[in-house]
Amino acid sequence: MNHQWLVTIILPAIFSSQVSIAGERETNEIELIIKTQKQIGEQASYQNIEIDKVLIKSSEKLGNAQIKRINSELQRLNISFHKSASACYDPQWPGPWGHVLKYEKTNFGKTTLSILFDIAEGCSGQPNFETFAANFSIPTGKPISTRTLLERYAPSLLRAGAEVSHDFLILGDDAFSILMEQNEGTFTPDLQESCDFFLRRTGFRVWVEENRLVLLPPFQVQNSICHN
Repeated sequence: MNHQWLVTIILPAIFSSQVSIAGERETNEIELIIKTQKQIGEQASYQNIEIDKVLIKSSEKLGNAQIKRINSELQRLNISFHKSASACYDPQWPGPWGHVLKYEKTNFGKTTLSILFDIAEGCSGQPNFETFAANFSIPTGKPISTRTLLERYAPSLLRAGAEVSHDFLILGDDAFSILMEQNEGTFTPDLQESCDFFLRRTGFRVWVEENRLVLLPPFQVQNSICHN
């Protein structure tokens, strides 16, 4: 993931200007309408919110009813993104802070559509980098939860005690051991020693890419050794 923003946030009530930049992005599978919504702080340019609002214009893999359902959920998510960004504001924090959510890409699996957003934020001086995944059923257009994705693609992780909390996957010891066995050679001894506890206990975002399940945790350091 290409996380290139370390920005800050402030409540919309004290923004002096609001800018929207609209555009479209098209691939062979889907055409999107992307509007970048910006809110810039009155007191400093480093106090801002920037959020990409994404809607589907057309897709050769989705019918009109499915597109309508997905767009309805994307509208709801956009409202949620703005609420989350505003909640990051702390009037007691004097330093720079902000929130940037950018559209990254769209993945089509056999039956699952995943729309990914990169998030970079600084709340009360605490940076955070993560990828948000909106997962949908291609046949129905309905949202798919993290638990449902695990039941479809990796039920062994659930049987091994992995849990889902607020749509984050938390592996725990046994499920992490299973992943280590399946990805033998991916982690060097130094990397495993540095990241072992973090990967067992952190919450992962989950989505589908090329019909396989992808897990990615949030990070507080932009070039974390566990991320790279």
